[in-house]
Amino acid sequence: VYQRQGKRDLAESHFAAALRALTDPSVQAQIYTDWSLSAQHRGDTDRALELAQRALELAEASTDQRAHAQAHNVLGVLARHQGDLATAQRHLESAVEKAPGDFDSSHRLAQVLADGRGRHVQPPRGGGERARRHHFGKDGHALELVHARASSV
Repeated sequence: VYQRQGKRDLAESHFAAALRALTDPSVQAQIYTDWSLSAQHRGDTDRALELAQRALELAEASTDQRAHAQAHNVLGVLARHQGDLATAQRHLESAVEKAPGDFDSSHRLAQVLADGRGRHVQPPRGGGERARRHHFGKDGHALELVHARASSV
């Protein structure tokens, strides 16, 4: 709330206070994820990445698949923002695997795939329309490919 109101210092102190008060690793992972997004909105990409990495570490120490998916989702967003589509794709695929019904992660993965520069989306040479369908689903929509991948996991 404070972040949206432009009270960044107050938001920072509340994130820190929440971490001190709440000791469950999955809850702390969610706090770090939110804090990371807050840092990214402020334009502090390095801090956002540091916080998202900490969120992933905590999520991995818990059994909460949702927290795990959220951490990967944020790391994917940050990687895409930095132009690292291969890393973005890897994190977003992990997010979709951990939470297959999460539209946000699926949509973000579809965006990375649609950028056409991810590590597994380059059509074979001379493939034309047939290759496009193979990589992006029969109707050419990357989101369909995401859902197909998630269903097969």
